Amino acid sequence: MVILITGASHTGKTLLAQHLLEKLHYPCFYIDHLKMGLIRSGNTALTPEDDEALTEYLWPIVREMVKTAIENRQNLIVEGCYIPFHWRKDFDENYLRSIQFVCLAMSDTFIETHFEEIKAHASDIEARIDDSSCTVRRLQADNRAFAEGFQKSGEPIVWIDNDFERDLQSSSRLHCELARITHGKVSRYGKIKESDMTLLHHYSTPSAFDDLVMSSDGEVLTGLWFEGTRLPPPKNSGMAGAFLPVFRETCRWLDIYFSGRDPGYTPPYSLVGATPFREAVSREMLKIPFGATVTYGDIAVAIAKSRGLAKMSAQAVGQAVGWNPICLIIPCHRVIGSGGALTGYGGGLHNKVALLELERSTGLPSPQ
Repeated sequence: MVILITGASHTGKTLLAQHLLEKLHYPCFYIDHLKMGLIRSGNTALTPEDDEALTEYLWPIVREMVKTAIENRQNLIVEGCYIPFHWRKDFDENYLRSIQFVCLAMSDTFIETHFEEIKAHASDIEARIDDSSCTVRRLQADNRAFAEGFQKSGEPIVWIDNDFERDLQSSSRLHCELARITHGKVSRYGKIKESDMTLLHHYSTPSAFDDLVMSSDGEVLTGLWFEGTRLPPPKNSGMAGAFLPVFRETCRWLDIYFSGRDPGYTPPYSLVGATPFREAVSREMLKIPFGATVTYGDIAVAIAKSRGLAKMSAQAVGQAVGWNPICLIIPCHRVIGSGGALTGYGGGLHNKVALLELERSTGLPSPQ
């Protein structure tokens, strides 16, 4: 497992790396050390102020070090600001499965309110020889640039906007848990062993819909629901950014869907606790085309036929549809009552109406 930590100056990158080193006992590589070694040895004419040029110069070296660590099945923490916004394009999926990424950024308000504290703690982990160029405006601009650049690339941001130590500790606990989940792979690129922690991610929907929450065991999607329509998450759960591959894939699916198009694929998922009958109903729901609807009775007929039965209870089908833990992707909103009645929907009837209207009013082809 390799953990990449980046962010603007003074955000606590080195402190987070130190937390993870102490908790995970992973060796830590600081890109700044490589930078200064190359500069002081005369191997480059670049200076510490040449940030953009240094990223282009240092990243190819760091990138190959990361690949080597993964190939050798070695754990490593890599910390520094010289990681490009589009770093993922340099790794194929086999490598990406073994990389966690975090970008730290402070909000404008936090910097404005806590600037003196930020300056006071600037040398807690590393001695800064000259910090006189650090001003509120420069620090805000630096943090915005990092956050906007990585967000445009689809990367998660750990925002420090309330309590610095609490926000950092929260990120540290989450990355320790993710590392524990992925530590026991059965082969170099094998399946991840199941964890007892549920990972969550929040997705902001267009204004006509309630926001969504998704869950994962660290490998596949285990839940997707409208916020506030399910019981509170278990105590052993934690918010995870979209750096989990399955969360990135699900967010991409949702982005396409809410643009009015059929995504044309299904993110990997698991119906935890499903009975064979519930699985059968879910398979039937997955067959419903984008923009179409079927009745509970239609599904009952299809399952009865597949099982060689004379008939099947539409009420039993209704209960299985209502159980569905992965809304939208397994499209239970496309199941309606006889005569076109929009019966109850676990995600809220207003969301069901809005989803069906979205599909009927657009119906654009799947992206190629």
